Amino acid sequence: VYQIYPRSFSDANGDGRISREEHAATASKLFGECDANHDGIVTAAEVDAASFVHIQRPSDEDKTSTEKIRDLDRNNDGKLTTAEHTTSAEEEFAQIDVDNDGFLSREECAAAMQLMKWGS
Repeated sequence: VYQIYPRSFSDANGDGRISREEHAATASKLFGECDANHDGIVTAAEVDAASFVHIQRPSDEDKTSTEKIRDLDRNNDGKLTTAEHTTSAEEEFAQIDVDNDGFLSREECAAAMQLMKWGS
């Protein structure tokens, strides 16, 4: 499931940056949209069926849904739980927030997208 979201989708208050809370809310919303049966677990089949499947990391373009889940699946059971997704989203926010101000700037998001795209 995707964590670096389109700015217009994540920047709820329109201030030009994404707060930790906005990032968490967007991650939660997208997880909920994937979790078709609302059991707190997302499977590869649910990711495949999700309506926003076109929203993904550039580095994930060639990955199957199973591979995308495996990247975040901490207990290696082939499923993504709410807790696993939340932890991954929090870690990703911390990695992108290079100035540690609690917000993702346009520049930080652009740099993160470039790193994911080019694997640098």
